[in-house]
Amino acid sequence: MGSGKTTLAKHLADAILASPLIEESGRHPFIKEFYVAPESYAVETEIAFVLLHYHQILREKRAGLFNGTVVSDFAMDRDYIFSTLTLKDPADWELFENTYNVLKKRLPIPDILIYLRAPVDFLAKRIAQRGRDYEKIMTRSYLEAVKTALDNYFLKEYKGKIIILDAPDLDSSVNPTYVDTVIKQLHIS
Repeated sequence: MGSGKTTLAKHLADAILASPLIEESGRHPFIKEFYVAPESYAVETEIAFVLLHYHQILREKRAGLFNGTVVSDFAMDRDYIFSTLTLKDPADWELFENTYNVLKKRLPIPDILIYLRAPVDFLAKRIAQRGRDYEKIMTRSYLEAVKTALDNYFLKEYKGKIIILDAPDLDSSVNPTYVDTVIKQLHIS
């Protein structure tokens, strides 16, 4: 959240003549309630994210989007990581994990995953600048837990091809040619 995934995905897709696949998080029916009362809305929030992402990818696959190169600003792996933080009830976890595993097997595997690492202060500042009401109540401890969980997964457990980049280095005000920096990491031109 706030690392620059969407901006990077759009600009990278444009630079390499790919199709962007941008998360439709605004369609999530429970996200605002989740941030107000996480324990009360955890299972439906996590399953809704999996279903939204699954549906979006499948819909675009059926429409032919994946016949060419696609750059997405989300990966279903992130749904799994967030669920490890929010789902406390073993029955909820089992329901989520079964749903996640069945649906993920039906989708294309990313050729390359770009993980944007960012310090919590950077994320907090960017989230505040976005001004989304439901994000305003995020605590620093929540952001730290999310960052730790993402780092643990993408730096230690992820099995696919991954490129790890520091999000502050990709800020256009600091590095106006940041897309070229990413393209060099991808080894494409």
